[in-house]
Amino acid sequence: MDRAEPADLPDLPRVPCLPDLPDLPDLAGLPLEELLDAPNPVLARAARRVLDRLMAEEAPLAAYNSSAVPIDDPLV
Repeated sequence: MDRAEPADLPDLPRVPCLPDLPDLPDLAGLPLEELLDAPNPVLARAARRVLDRLMAEEAPLAAYNSSAVPIDDPLV
């Protein structure tokens, strides 16, 4: 079996490179309201999805007693 020469290989689609880190905005200090109302719809939608997922996974505080043990479990 002959090995393909580099010129015989098909061209791969060009994938955009990740931007340099200095070009990315620092969102850590922004208030949640500003992220949710961002003029960039992709950013706003992503922030809402993260918030929705966190709210769905978070257990209500009433399900735990002060020692962080679920109330349904017997105390040891």
